[in-house]
Amino acid sequence: MAGHIYNELIISFTDNNETGVEYEADITAENIVQESMKLTQSICDESYLKFGGCIASEFSIDLLSTNERIFTQNLVGRWISVKLIKHTVSNRPIYPSNTLCPSNTLYPGYEPDETTYYIFSGFIKSAKLSENDMNIRTVIAYDALALLYESDATNYVYREVNNSSGVFNISIALNYCLVLNGKTTIPRYEGDNWQTEILNEKYQQGTEDRPSSYINVQNHTIKNSYWAANTQTITCGELLKCLCEDLAAFGIIVPDSGKGSFKMITFKGDIIVYQYYEKLQPEEYISTGYTDYLFLTAGNTNGKTGSALSGFPMATDDAVEKSYDFTKNVTIYEPSAASGQSRTSTPFDRLIMTSSIGYRIAMNPENGDCAFSSYRPLKATVEGTPEQIVGKPITILRNKTNPDGSYQLDGNGDIIKESINSYVFKRTLSGIQALTDTIEVKGQR
Repeated sequence: MAGHIYNELIISFTDNNETGVEYEADITAENIVQESMKLTQSICDESYLKFGGCIASEFSIDLLSTNERIFTQNLVGRWISVKLIKHTVSNRPIYPSNTLCPSNTLYPGYEPDETTYYIFSGFIKSAKLSENDMNIRTVIAYDALALLYESDATNYVYREVNNSSGVFNISIALNYCLVLNGKTTIPRYEGDNWQTEILNEKYQQGTEDRPSSYINVQNHTIKNSYWAANTQTITCGELLKCLCEDLAAFGIIVPDSGKGSFKMITFKGDIIVYQYYEKLQPEEYISTGYTDYLFLTAGNTNGKTGSALSGFPMATDDAVEKSYDFTKNVTIYEPSAASGQSRTSTPFDRLIMTSSIGYRIAMNPENGDCAFSSYRPLKATVEGTPEQIVGKPITILRNKTNPDGSYQLDGNGDIIKESINSYVFKRTLSGIQALTDTIEVKGQR
């Protein structure tokens, strides 16, 4: 298809090589209902920013049965990998409308490039027939994190936290969640240095006045007296979520040609700048405060005591001066169970006991750990980007307007732009040929 710009979606069955599994050929455009693909990813299911979390991605698509190929309920339980191949010129994307990009003209003499993105790896949960067309079957799939919420870890957790002679630390618990969960083995992502930055970061034991030694974060001992006394059940998914909250990180499955791999992410990285958008609904308030965390490290054992420095930073995008305190987002109730200790172990205090780390978890922009000192809650429809952008900083450029709707101009007659700065808490990638991203960034009033 020389000289043609288009996107190609291919669904492969990654369990074809497993014993007792029937071979299933790749699903391509011939059996995919046009523009029916939808991929939803989220790092935060709260109405406010919560540090840490672990939420499964959801993939859905409509498949069309033909005389050559009929889809049945046998799809349920199968593992799939979904890749999107962009056939573009110099990686220029296809836009769904002229409000996102003024032109998509391909001039003679250009040949399209091919760029492959793996956008989902997981298992099919349901494959139901359409109410309106018996030839169409709607497939819904989730990544491996969903299986962890079906795996009970209650006995394991209670045994470990009540075992005074053993060592139950973050590293051991993480390995149990990913490898020993009884559902599936989830490898760790090896494509970057996230383990060095998050798991192997060193923190100081003791206090700032009385330092004892430095150990890797992943070797921090879990001394959760609440878990030890609790009678409620806990799944591997909930345990993994707690570990992510302990590290103030977000757990995700990175899609690949197989069943995906696990990694943790934090709010940092290159900013994605959007020049065009179809819908933009920013809130009139700004959510901030996560550069001002100062949790108490001694004197209380309820695990939820904290305070914040006064004086929230002003918004960098001219938002109305309304700020919100996020200290209520202390996540895990985990007071120290060691005899004679009174310090709490919130996700932050175990990592801010040394100036060499400082407020890394609090994401101080002066240390280069995040792009913004605040974020704007918003909902926007922008150009679709197949790369995983969940958890990353974004900027949406908007033309400033006067009360009468006309554009504000500078001294040279150019339209004045304003930057809406935020992070991607939730995104829904829709379409195939015309990709859009619906980005949601919630805030608490």
